[in-house]
Amino acid sequence: VMTSPPTFTLNITTATPVRTTYILGTLTGNTETNISNFNAVLKSSDGLNNPDILCFIFQLSTSTFTCAIPGGYAGVYKFTLTHTSLGKSSTSPTVELNIFVNAIDKTQGSNFGGTTLTISGSNFSPVPNENQVYIGPDHCNSPCLIIAASPTQLTCTVQASQSCHKLNTPYSVRVFGRLQQIAKNTANFTFTFVDPGVSIAYVSSSIVLAGDAFIINGNGFLCPDWDDPRVWFGSYEGVVTDFNNYAVFVKVPELDAATYQLSVFIPCKGFINSAGYVVTSPLQITTQSVNATSVGNRITIKGNGFTFPNVYVKDANYPCLMVSVNKSTIVCDLATTFYFSAQYSLAVDFVGMDSIIIPLYVNTTITPNITTVTATTSGTKTTVTVVGSGFTMYTAKNRVFVTYNGKQVEGKVGTVTNTSLTATFTNIGTGTHTFMFYADGVGFATVAALAQAQ
Repeated sequence: VMTSPPTFTLNITTATPVRTTYILGTLTGNTETNISNFNAVLKSSDGLNNPDILCFIFQLSTSTFTCAIPGGYAGVYKFTLTHTSLGKSSTSPTVELNIFVNAIDKTQGSNFGGTTLTISGSNFSPVPNENQVYIGPDHCNSPCLIIAASPTQLTCTVQASQSCHKLNTPYSVRVFGRLQQIAKNTANFTFTFVDPGVSIAYVSSSIVLAGDAFIINGNGFLCPDWDDPRVWFGSYEGVVTDFNNYAVFVKVPELDAATYQLSVFIPCKGFINSAGYVVTSPLQITTQSVNATSVGNRITIKGNGFTFPNVYVKDANYPCLMVSVNKSTIVCDLATTFYFSAQYSLAVDFVGMDSIIIPLYVNTTITPNITTVTATTSGTKTTVTVVGSGFTMYTAKNRVFVTYNGKQVEGKVGTVTNTSLTATFTNIGTGTHTFMFYADGVGFATVAALAQAQ
């Protein structure tokens, strides 16, 4: 007895050109879950005679499947699913590979760009760069850069108008999907470039440093809802600290040493005409300080425009190891073994520029101070304990001397804090000795001290 092979019917639940253009479907009468036994294809059915499109199945169960379209042309297709032994699906549902625009929230904006459009519709790709939006026809258009995307909504920022555009003239908004198809219904939507009605009269300075209070003076900066303006120095955004209709107050961000074009954005109007307004961020060093109480001899250099610095002691060719760097502060450490026995200079190198040489200041006007000295002798070894202040604040090598048999003998300095140190001597004998404390590059302590070596 011959029996008919089992059959299955196909029902497409959704067909949206998302990312790789997924097609989701449901199956009945299917007992097969081996993907390799299935073949899915879309055949043009709208008279355009577009080439067939293969749909690659990557998820399959007895009741559902998902396949992906790698490319093709927009249009209307019949979807067919074929199994090696079960044959073709009993139905070939219609699948329309098109995107649709239902609404665009704004119809005009600044001819300098910056207007944000929200485009509502269907079948958009959730991958931003798989959608494109243009204002105007092919020969004269400005892009609207996609900043967010979902299957039902695109958000984009209109760029400045082209020289071929005219103010106060509506231009078509053209929305393209992943398959480069233009969305249906876009003919119903236009965008008009207008003068934003904001002007810059002058700025407070053409030279800016990180943290400066920078003022932009003009007219029309205020929005009805008091939305904050935004200001960029090139690609670096400053912090708007205050504003009114006639001025915007900005804290300058950290900048590389360079010249920057100023850009001003008013939320309710878009970008404004800032052509010709440029500022310069110079490379300069304002201060440096040495802190010997931290790990190593820490050097902090303040200034502006720092990029990839290299710092070293020029006279000794001794490196200063980087701790942290930003565009206004360099922090580096000289090893604790580096002693300031002379006045040195710091060399600060920047890529592609000559070294900047700055003095390395060490305070030599205040000498260490001794309050007490005690000495104990055990066998041939005499240990001296010195108590006072300022033993480490000068980043200097500490030394202790004693006069013995008419000669000056140096002890071996051990543990040192800012208020105490120890030193050991060999074969100086018992009795009363005069001990002297000395810091290289700083000088002798304020007092020499007598101590009885017991």
